[in-house]
Formats: sequence, C-alpha cells, structure tokens
Amino acid sequence: MRLSKKKNVNADMQAILNDANTYPVFMSNADNAEMKYLAAAPNQWPLYGTRVGSFDEFRVSKTLSDRLSSIGDPRLAVFGRPSQKSVAAGTPVIEGIPNGLGDVQALNYNGGPQGVSRVGYTFACLVCNDNGQAVPDPAAARAVLMSYAELQFILAEAREKGMITNGDAATFYRNGIEANMAYWKALVPVQYNINLDVPASYYTQAAVAYSGTSAEKLDKIYLQKWVALYFTGLEGWHDWKRTGKPEIVPGANNLNNNKVPVRFIYPQSEQSLNGTFRAEAVTRQGADDINTRTWIAQ
Repeated sequence: MRLSKKKNVNADMQAILNDANTYPVFMSNADNAEMKYLAAAPNQWPLYGTRVGSFDEFRVSKTLSDRLSSIGDPRLAVFGRPSQKSVAAGTPVIEGIPNGLGDVQALNYNGGPQGVSRVGYTFACLVCNDNGQAVPDPAAARAVLMSYAELQFILAEAREKGMITNGDAATFYRNGIEANMAYWKALVPVQYNINLDVPASYYTQAAVAYSGTSAEKLDKIYLQKWVALYFTGLEGWHDWKRTGKPEIVPGANNLNNNKVPVRFIYPQSEQSLNGTFRAEAVTRQGADDINTRTWIAQ
C-alpha cells in the first residue's frame, strides 16, 4: 500500500491473500507485532521513569480530543485523562490543546495547564499520577510495530479501491475498529476504571457507519486507521503523507509557512561525514528540506 502511488501493487496484494500458506497474515490481535514491557527496571515502559515536568507535560492534542469527542469514542479515555480544572469543577472532561501554539499561548490556553488534559494513564510515568488515581502500571503500554487493526484498514482501503477482490470493505473496516477497541480494553489496567464498552449506536452514527460515496468511505477508513495508529511510532504521519487524510492543520504559530512537514532533513552528522553521497541524494530527490516529499509519497 505504501508503494501504491508509484507502482501498481494490486497483483502483489492479491497473491498474498490467495496463498495464506506462503504469505500468512495477522488473523487477530494475538498476532500483533509488538514489544511487551516488564514491570521491573530496566525493562519497563521507557517513559515510566521520566522525571516529573517532562513526559508528564505532554498534553492531548485538541485535534484528537475533538474528533473522538464528536463521535463518543471510548478510546479517548485511554489516550487522555480529564483536565484537573474540570475534575475540580465536578464535570470531568478530556480537553486537548491546539498543536503548534507559542509558549505564551500554550501556557495560558483554557486558563492554564490545569485546563488541558495530560496523556492517558496507560502511558503515564511513576510520578504522573493525580491525587486519588492508581499509580500507573510500568508494563501497561506496548511498543506496537504493526497491528491486526492496521492490516484490516489496509484491506478495507484496498477493497474499496478495487485493488483486491477478496472480502468486503465494510467488513474489513468494522473489523479494524472492533479490533482496536478490543485491544485497548484488554490492555488497559482495570484499576484505571476506564469504561471501554462500545455501544451499538457507535457504529450506526453517520460519522462512523460505512456509508456514502467511495471518497467518503475512504475518509472514514483513514480516520479510524489514524486513531488506531496511536502510539504506533510515526506510522500515522507516514500514512497521512500518502493519503492527506484525515485533515491536519498547521499549528497556529508554525514557522513553516503554514505547511505540515513531510520529511526529516539529514542529520548534521550525515552532512559532515557523508557529504558527497548526501549531495548526490539531494540532487535526485530535491532540496534537503522538511517540505520536500520523499519519492514514495510524491
């Protein structure tokens, strides 16, 4: 799928699906490619031992909180925790902050830091617990390389685009959502008291139901895949670079001419120690700039 903008990969994908013995694929969440952490150091969730004031200051993106709140998605309670201000007021709500604000704006947004939600407890650190909240589990989070849910969304997109003939796009799409919901329900420690039961109405609402034009169906696949890729490295960004979906708006105080970066530049070490070949690569691919698309995404 990543190559599909540069090469017709339909036959390759079909061959994989037609020969499960040669090309076995994930069949459930049990097949997820992920690294499990241990409870004891030094094999804990890497950010568990982070000092207060560093990882604990990571906040939920308003882009994510708004999108999930609008569809009543229970996974929001995994990705963030109610802001301290809303808890004190007796009306707990997970409320994010716009990406890309300047320091002054960020520090004063929604009345200050207590009005913006921190990252969820599954990803929190030892000292990142609020009063009365259970101490975070050092082995709760996982390092996900690829999941069954991601595969299902790839198949949904491929079937919707006519790239494969197997299965049904709506079924793959529903499988992807259900798999990711089930993944978090099984993973999140019970002491966090997070309700991850999914009401039937979730799947029938207009923003989630697999209906509409083909373009609208693809938009729904891309959105749900983006949500399911939470904490799966940079995969959500890479997929966005290919599809342009879901919409990502440049931060208000960005210093990139209102553009979202689409690649990393080569590091200083590469420029200093491998200058000849770096120059050759730049000649082929374009300026060594965060706005130059990599070949595969052009």
